[in-house]
Amino acid sequence: MALFSLQSRARLWAVFVCYAVLSLAPSEALYSRKGPVSQLTTQTFGKLVLESDLPAVVEFYAPWCGHCKALAPQFQKVAENLQGIATVAAVDCDDQSNQPLCGEYNVQGFPTLKIFPANKPKAGSKSKRKLPSDYNGPRTAKGIADALTAALPSTQISKLKDAPSYSNFTTTSSLPKVVLFTDKPKTSALYKSLSLRFKGRLAFAEVTNKASDVIEQQAVEKFPKLVVLDGDQMQEYSGKFKATDLIAFLSQQAGSTPTGKGKDSEESEDSNSRQERKEEKEDPQIVRDLNLTQYEGLTDEEDAWLVGFYSDDGMRSSCSQELREWNKVNFQLSGITLAGQVNISNASAGELRQLQEVGVDVKALQMQPCSLQVVLLPFGEKDEPLLFKGNQTAKELQAFAVTTFPDIVSRISGSTVDKAFGSTMTHPKVVLFTDKEETPGVFRALAASFRKYQLLFFTIHSSDSQARQTFSVEKIPSVVLAFLPPGRDEEVKGPTQLQLQPYPGPLKYQYLTAWLTMAASELGLMPQGQEGDSDQPSPSAISEVPEVTTSDAFRKNCTDLTGLCIIAALNPAGDDFASQKATFQAVAATRASSALHYLWVDVTRQGPFWEGLGVGRGDVPTAVAISLKKRRQASLDSGAFTQEGLKTFVERLELPRVIDGGQDPIPDEPQITEEEFDLSDIMGEQLDAQVDTKEERLRQLQNQEEEEAKRQQQEDIPGSVKPKRNKKKSNKGGKKKKQQSVNEL
Repeated sequence: MALFSLQSRARLWAVFVCYAVLSLAPSEALYSRKGPVSQLTTQTFGKLVLESDLPAVVEFYAPWCGHCKALAPQFQKVAENLQGIATVAAVDCDDQSNQPLCGEYNVQGFPTLKIFPANKPKAGSKSKRKLPSDYNGPRTAKGIADALTAALPSTQISKLKDAPSYSNFTTTSSLPKVVLFTDKPKTSALYKSLSLRFKGRLAFAEVTNKASDVIEQQAVEKFPKLVVLDGDQMQEYSGKFKATDLIAFLSQQAGSTPTGKGKDSEESEDSNSRQERKEEKEDPQIVRDLNLTQYEGLTDEEDAWLVGFYSDDGMRSSCSQELREWNKVNFQLSGITLAGQVNISNASAGELRQLQEVGVDVKALQMQPCSLQVVLLPFGEKDEPLLFKGNQTAKELQAFAVTTFPDIVSRISGSTVDKAFGSTMTHPKVVLFTDKEETPGVFRALAASFRKYQLLFFTIHSSDSQARQTFSVEKIPSVVLAFLPPGRDEEVKGPTQLQLQPYPGPLKYQYLTAWLTMAASELGLMPQGQEGDSDQPSPSAISEVPEVTTSDAFRKNCTDLTGLCIIAALNPAGDDFASQKATFQAVAATRASSALHYLWVDVTRQGPFWEGLGVGRGDVPTAVAISLKKRRQASLDSGAFTQEGLKTFVERLELPRVIDGGQDPIPDEPQITEEEFDLSDIMGEQLDAQVDTKEERLRQLQNQEEEEAKRQQQEDIPGSVKPKRNKKKSNKGGKKKKQQSVNEL
């Protein structure tokens, strides 16, 4: 397909829409699977768009499309700003499995943007599906965001303008009630979105500052103020007015299942609405159908995958119950791992042998159709697949999966927090207070998932009263985000001056991920690979910087790799070890490169190793860069084991330095003047093939010299007739210049 022009591809695409026979070459997707833009497939499109009460903007694109690439940063910005408020999604029409979906929505060019309205069609309505509208506005983040938020209705929000309407609202509905007191004349997009998200579980109302009697009656002193009323109980929201935080808070206040259809909750339901309710209870389809070729491709990815293998004996429908249960289990894992399923019924003998090497019992799958055997592809690119042998429950699968995530979380205490934070003050910190001695698996997975952001993760034991007082922590477990206030990079000297943001929601992976993603966006943090860097992280950026304790490990992490090895000399028994390790890890994450490999070696247990590099215990902490190929070594300056010092050290490796102020120019060496040749003569020799050997060339030169000597003798004889010079002679200077330009090329 690369031989066709873009116009040709567009015409071929139109043919595919009609006949569905064109197979396009696979291309790299524009958006990351874990990014804010949801990647839709034919399996997930219905649940996330058509069956959602939130409006959605969907981009139908092709990765090779230049306009799509230009739009991607703006579209990503829309997704980041409206995360939790509306759905921002994309469909890769170059993916053959998605092409029927693109054809169904009459996609004839790229990119095509369609806005799907909020709310599902009501039972009995003429249209059973959401009907989208084409977006033809400005291809900017603001233009798209304005169009999407305009699709948010306020029909689920009661406007309370006086005390009687407030009293009527608080006494009529049986649902918990959410009331927003605001000084804004228009309802915000965020509040509209919340009313749709919790439709049938919470009743929403809004009171503006113009309703002075209600404001005075409820003693409202500041705006905005949000309260939840449930019977005689009233709870005021004290967190930030951000989508993720509010969703987490309201989820705890809402009923477990919808009791009705918003304002019509008192009405009885007909059979159609009950059927819709039943379908809504089904978990979204998150398990991907894979073939064995696609499964092999997953081994090169860094994400953790749980893949279930089964045989349906040629009757896929007979396994629907087992596959539905497999999807439910993975849904309960909350996104800690990605999930897939592979039907081996039509696999070749060679493919089955490869599965047997992993430990899959192929014969058992063939003898027991629809039974699943699960393989874990651990986090990271180099780890081997592992066969899961336990009960296929969410609890056991999660416990099995999280142990394979690298532990890049540092344990600190109230007495060491100053040192741990001091050298990495500019990096936001995520701190978990826990009563567990080991890092909880979910927190390990969370830290690994955000390894590309400039976030550092720590745990503090719940018994540390000093640290709990410093971070204002009352309940255990708790998560706190600590970060520098804007514009105070140089003023802040310790963690007590950092701004603290406690996490308000349930301690579940998907909620924590959404909260941190939103926080990172607000702090201006972008994962590496989205600001011009390579999308492929280096090994040092994928996992924790490894400690090397054996010669085999040193070969694996250094000598067998191309590039430079950056080796830190650390003392695990030292008081500052956690801080020093975190500093080195932070530099490894922010200065990652495929040519740089980070590791650390214990200076107390590997004395001969460090002596060979000229490092003693008195030099700790320090770092050494070695190039085995060039047999060169560079050492960190004494006292420079800080983030800035290490960054400067890494940046200067293999780079020439500019001399301050310059130096006196070196005199030009005398140039050797070569004998000039006429370019046309040389070309003539090549074309006529008259000069084939060095001897013939020498004879020609001798003849030319003899003729020149005779001509010179005639010129020296007074009164002799001088022969006419060849016209090419007068152009010698011009030919000389032309010859030089050719040589330069």
